[in-house]
Amino acid sequence: MTTGQTSDNLFNRMLAPCRCGADACDGRPETGLKVADLYPADDPVDPAARPLASPYLPTRVGELVRDTRTGRLGSYQDRQGGRIYLRPVGGGCEWTADPRFIDRAPEAGPSPLRPGR
Repeated sequence: MTTGQTSDNLFNRMLAPCRCGADACDGRPETGLKVADLYPADDPVDPAARPLASPYLPTRVGELVRDTRTGRLGSYQDRQGGRIYLRPVGGGCEWTADPRFIDRAPEAGPSPLRPGR
């Protein structure tokens, strides 16, 4: 806080007081706002998907895994707060996945671009 600033000033958003008449918002309309998910689920989730009996926990950044809830293949990026962060193989926005639904990626077979792989 800067000098002369009270804690009440920190919460004053310079919005007009609420005139709805309900006591739910305490005179501040922004208290009723909901924060959107930072990583919205843009893929449909299979409602029949069940957690795997032995989920795979990736350890290397860039490791290819499959999110069984969405059916997507993704490149492992990080694990924080009980969630796994995956990125589409060709690049794009990360998405979060529940670690209980992570499986090894299916073997792709030999690559024509990299002999012996």
